[in-house]
Amino acid sequence: MGQPMDQIRDKDLASAMLNDLKFTCECLGQKILETSNTQLRQNYINILSESYNEQNQLYSLMSQRGWHQPMMANQQDVSQVTNQIMKMQNEINHTINTGQQQTSNYQANYSQKTFQGHQPY
Repeated sequence: MGQPMDQIRDKDLASAMLNDLKFTCECLGQKILETSNTQLRQNYINILSESYNEQNQLYSLMSQRGWHQPMMANQQDVSQVTNQIMKMQNEINHTINTGQQQTSNYQANYSQKTFQGHQPY
């Protein structure tokens, strides 16, 4: 009778740990995106990598024991999400390129206006 209770506790504990690791990874990802300090950013990236590895090990253990078996996505859903992501990436790249062109044009116009009529020394 002691065995089933131990299995339930182990499974519940592992599930809680997996959820905590997922939350940790989400928080670290947000911190990486928001920090401007290069060294701090790299530290967060290293910790995130370690957290991903821990999550993968725990997931493998839970999967081996039959404690965590996610549903498989159907191919149509995967294709739809892939297409949406590609569309978003294209939109982001377009926005970045447009912004860079506008910045270049602004800088060129500013330089022309600033130095018009000034004699070089």
